[in-house]
Amino acid sequence: MQFGRDSIKKCPGCGELFRIGTLLTGNTFGSVSWLDGFFIAPGMPDIPAVVRCSHCDAVFFHVDMKEMPAIPG
Repeated sequence: MQFGRDSIKKCPGCGELFRIGTLLTGNTFGSVSWLDGFFIAPGMPDIPAVVRCSHCDAVFFHVDMKEMPAIPG
């Protein structure tokens, strides 16, 4: 497993910025997938679907966070 660059995303409630890690590669050996889309891969980290903002206590789906442009430096 190789980690990629961190992604900067914004809370849809208050606009607080989050740093979220990304993956370049991963190991799917021994993985199991079902017809409904559920997928388990022992060599891959779990990515939470639901996130809670530590600033405003809003609860939302991870995919609802807006991607911010990369910060130089």
